[in-house]
Amino acid sequence: MKAIPTLLTAAALAASGMTLAQAQTQPAQSTPSAQSNVGAGLPISIQKDDRFLLLSGAGLARAFPNAATRPDVVFVTQDRKVTISLEYRTTSLRAGEITTLLTQYPTVLRRQLPTISTLNTDIVRAGGNQWAQFVMTLPTQNGERRLEQLITSVNNRPMVVTIAGMTDGYKANETAVRNLINSIQVIR
Repeated sequence: MKAIPTLLTAAALAASGMTLAQAQTQPAQSTPSAQSNVGAGLPISIQKDDRFLLLSGAGLARAFPNAATRPDVVFVTQDRKVTISLEYRTTSLRAGEITTLLTQYPTVLRRQLPTISTLNTDIVRAGGNQWAQFVMTLPTQNGERRLEQLITSVNNRPMVVTIAGMTDGYKANETAVRNLINSIQVIR
């Protein structure tokens, strides 16, 4: 399985010394129930609202100079405390292999992020799809960082959603984040 380059989306922006405004964010649609064609080419539809900003193509390129590790889409909460990135990978993942991820993938995560203090795994349903869920916390100098990855199979390829932010920032935005995640519909 491919390494998880988008795991540290917010950290990548911070490491580049760029604010989200400098990365050219643009406001999301103002209609909460509007269907979005965000990420043209992704086999999903998303309902988003004005609680999120969308990193533009130019912003993505600046925040993630290496095209091989660049997510397809990055949403950011209005208060800029939580990022949600989506990536449709070219590797193989069949629908029947999603549950296998729960036993195999934690080893990869712990190797990539050796300071993980907690790691919880589960199979969840969101937007009518089955996802392998990995929720981890990592200590930082400024508190605790929360990372969550949701992985599903779409056309035998992995669709990866990564939610990143400090624990308190996530708590403040949890309802909006969960609404966005639950609105992701796979187009088959």
